[in-house]
Amino acid sequence: MKSLFFPLVFLFPFIVSAQEHSHDEDGEAEEAYYDTVAIHDQKAYNVVDMNIYYKSSNRVYRAGQLLNGKKQGLWRTYFENGTLSRVEQYNMDFYDGMILIFGDDGSLSREQYIRNSALDGLMHDYYPGGYMKTEENYTKGVLNGWRRVYSTDGYLQEEGMWKDGKRDSINRWLFPEGGPSVEYVYRMGVIIGPSTQYYESGKIKSQGSYRDNIEEGAWKEFYESGKLNAEGNYKGGKKTGSWKMYDESGAHMKTQTWENGVMVKEIPAKK
Repeated sequence: MKSLFFPLVFLFPFIVSAQEHSHDEDGEAEEAYYDTVAIHDQKAYNVVDMNIYYKSSNRVYRAGQLLNGKKQGLWRTYFENGTLSRVEQYNMDFYDGMILIFGDDGSLSREQYIRNSALDGLMHDYYPGGYMKTEENYTKGVLNGWRRVYSTDGYLQEEGMWKDGKRDSINRWLFPEGGPSVEYVYRMGVIIGPSTQYYESGKIKSQGSYRDNIEEGAWKEFYESGKLNAEGNYKGGKKTGSWKMYDESGAHMKTQTWENGVMVKEIPAKK
C-alpha cells in the first residue's frame, strides 16, 4: 500500500533530460518545465511512482517508476492533447525491451526492441494510417536478416537479406504496384553474381552477371514478348567485343563490335 502523507509527496518543476531538450538558433537548450508528483512506496522507499504533468494544461506528460532514482519498468509519454506518444521499457535508466512510438493522431509510428542498449529483434516503421513502411531485423544493434520496404499503399517495394549491416545474398526492387523490377546478388555489400531486370509486365528484360558492382561477362537482352533482342559481353561495366542484335521475330539483324563501351563497327546480317 502506498502512502500519500506530506514528507513523501513532492510537487516541483521538472527540467526534461538532455535527450528531451529543444535548442534555439544559438544552440542553447530551452528549459521546458513540468510539474512532477513523486510518490514513494511506504514499504520500499527506494521505489517511486513518477507522474509528470504539462504545466499549461495539467495533463499527464510522462508516467513511470523509479528504482533507486533510475527509470525502471514501463514508462509512458503523452502528447499534450492526451494521446499516447511513447511506450518504453527501462532497466536501471537504460532502454531494455519494447519501445513503441506513436503519431499525434494516435497511430503507431514505430515498434522496436532493445537489449543491452542496442537494437535487437524486429523493428517496424509505419506510415500515418497504419500501413507498414519498413521491416528490419537487428542483432546487437546491427542489421541482420530480411529487410523489407513498402509503399504508402502497402505494396512491397524492396526486400533483401542483410548480414552484419550490409546487403548479402538476394536483394530485389519492385515496381510501384509490386511486380519485380531488378534482382541482384550481394556479398557483404558488393553486387556479385547473376542479375535479372524485368518489364512491368513481369517479363524478363535482361540477364547477366556482376563483379564488384559492375557488369561482367555474358549478357542477354529481351523484347517484352520474350524474344531475344541482343546478346554479347561486358568487361568492366562496358560493352565489349561482338554483340548480335535480333528483330522481334527472332531473326538475326546485325552484329556490332564494341571497344571499351564504344561501338566501332556494325555489320548487317547476311540474308
